[in-house]
Amino acid sequence: MNMREMARALASEPWAVDLRRLHTLADFVGRHLRAGTEPAADELPSIRAAFGMPVPLGARQANGVGVIPIHGFLVAHASPLAELFGAVGYDRIGADLDAMLASPDVGSIVLDIDSGGGSVYGATELAAKIFNSRGQKRIVAVADAFMASAAYWIGASADEIVGAPSSETGSLGVYAVHVDWSEMDAKDGIKRTVISAGKFKAEAVPGMPLTDEAQAAIQERVEEVYDALVRDVARGRGVTPAAIRSGYGEGRALGAKKAKEAGLIDRIGTLEEVIGKLLPKAPRAMGKRAEFERQRLALDLARLT
Repeated sequence: MNMREMARALASEPWAVDLRRLHTLADFVGRHLRAGTEPAADELPSIRAAFGMPVPLGARQANGVGVIPIHGFLVAHASPLAELFGAVGYDRIGADLDAMLASPDVGSIVLDIDSGGGSVYGATELAAKIFNSRGQKRIVAVADAFMASAAYWIGASADEIVGAPSSETGSLGVYAVHVDWSEMDAKDGIKRTVISAGKFKAEAVPGMPLTDEAQAAIQERVEEVYDALVRDVARGRGVTPAAIRSGYGEGRALGAKKAKEAGLIDRIGTLEEVIGKLLPKAPRAMGKRAEFERQRLALDLARLT
């Protein structure tokens, strides 16, 4: 995906992502578009840091506990270039979940989530897959340390949500961004002509003014996706859709204490603590050394992800 493709995606797709992350991405894409450049390889580490997107790592499992890292910008299918930016595909998460559900060596699954959300495409399907997996094996979602928007959408389908003491969860909402740089083009002596077939084919071309009719159509799509988000989160959390719309932060990301009060998370705890509780207890006869090794394994599993 090059900069023009990313600009088209930003302008034409609804997003369930923390607003700060989307604006950072839009500014980055706009800067390269204006300069007519593509990002250099040495820019990628600083870009990932700015977006809060570490390079995705593979799933881990040991002693009956599987950990699936969900870190970064969520998309339906992450291309190699997208993965360089720290994106992670819903399809990859689903494949990891399927593998752990099928493995006789995994008794419980931890979703280690640190993501501000991303594309809405694929989110409802993954949320359904996680929800429908309940009862096969215990699935715990951990906000370590950010679980916002589409990331919460999928995490809410787990059996339980745990928030790290310094975590933020929520930011439940959907929006679309249309960038109009026609005035800037006019100052530069650039005139764009769009040739299209189909009444609405070119109604939201990036960089061009947005008509009232086009804005209404985008708003309708945003509401449609928000309805799906609310429905899925309400199903996963066992509450009514009205409770999601009028509570759960109402679009804000909440710190751990307030998130627990609002029902966004079930309890406060670290990723290491969650993994440690799921690991089998060391028999008393094995002594303190065995218990120490069990705790170290929990720490290693948390660090590896």
